[in-house]
Amino acid sequence: MSFNKPHGDGNEVDVWRGSNSEARLDAVLCTVDILKRDAEVKLLLGCTEREKTAILDFHNASEYMAAVLIERETMNKGRNSA
Repeated sequence: MSFNKPHGDGNEVDVWRGSNSEARLDAVLCTVDILKRDAEVKLLLGCTEREKTAILDFHNASEYMAAVLIERETMNKGRNSA
């Protein structure tokens, strides 16, 4: 599993790349950091369930940061029910 964060342009996209060979968009992670006064969206590509849990736990490890994981199945259900 690897993490990629481009620098400098102000329009950064954070990507967690999992160990699955297919680079499918599995989930989106929404984070809020109250120390940095920042909210971000991180894309999870090709991540196993174990990797998704590890990434979510990593981003929720601090009392100053919180994260919510939105999985692909959840995104599809929301789109189809509208």
